[in-house]
Amino acid sequence: MRDLDLIRAYRSDVESDDTARAAALDTLREHMEAAPKRRIRRPTRRLGWFLAIILVATSGAAAASLVLTSDDVSLGAVACLDSTRTIDSDEPGSAVFVEPSGDPVAACARVWRAGHLGDRQGSTPELVACASAGRPIVVVPGGSGTCDDLGLEPLPGDYAASASAFGRAKGILMRDWDLNRPRSVCEHPATALRHARNLVREAGVRGVPVELAGDGPCAGPPSFSEGGAVVRFESYSRVEAADRFEVRIGDTLLPLAETGGCEDPQRAAARARRLLADAGLGHLIVRVDEPSAPCFDPGGTTVTPAAVTLSTDRG
Repeated sequence: MRDLDLIRAYRSDVESDDTARAAALDTLREHMEAAPKRRIRRPTRRLGWFLAIILVATSGAAAASLVLTSDDVSLGAVACLDSTRTIDSDEPGSAVFVEPSGDPVAACARVWRAGHLGDRQGSTPELVACASAGRPIVVVPGGSGTCDDLGLEPLPGDYAASASAFGRAKGILMRDWDLNRPRSVCEHPATALRHARNLVREAGVRGVPVELAGDGPCAGPPSFSEGGAVVRFESYSRVEAADRFEVRIGDTLLPLAETGGCEDPQRAAARARRLLADAGLGHLIVRVDEPSAPCFDPGGTTVTPAAVTLSTDRG
């Protein structure tokens, strides 16, 4: 399910990328295989005594289905499918993943209307959302009996509020990671965790736990697809963290390449320092390899966790 972690908004996973298509279909088949063969109604902590009383009064037939809560399902993403066949066959099919929201059917309907699923733009069939423990929500064409036919369950009753909160937390933390982290070659996991919890709390998001995962010495990215409504911050080794930090520095300096002609190296260095400062990396050293050279060479920049060296040429 790692492929879901990098998805910020919907995109087709099956039309132009064979590897992603295979991964998406494998994920969805796992979803089907995980559906319980014999389902037993059980009380849950969220529904408490009220549900327990209701269960005493239900018939044996009613007790054949499983009661899910948002704690049971994965809120990392919603899979919009063009057909139920996309789950359990090798026939060509399409799957588009969207961010969790209070109304997954409405979110997937927008995907259909935009033409990312189906034969033509604007055409939207009747859709239904189905769930199973530990797996993402799937939205498929169908009606009231479709989930049961697939061996899945309807959405948990508390899904809307939990998914909305989780979606907000995901957006806040991914934006922070994409724009601002990591801030150093090895940020301590406890520091990253404290920062993430503060961001979520300051945004007024409630009921979304943020935890650490792994025992590496350096903070890694947040993970949203390991099942349930919990954000987990992964950890890196020092080597992995250094590699990721260099990638971030390089990404931050991409605008340096947007220049024409012979740019003065000192002017390019000033631009580099501004870009790094805006990204929270103003502590990095920016050097020019030959200060007397007349022109900056945007194709020869060297990046390390401690410094950036700009290359030059003689024009």
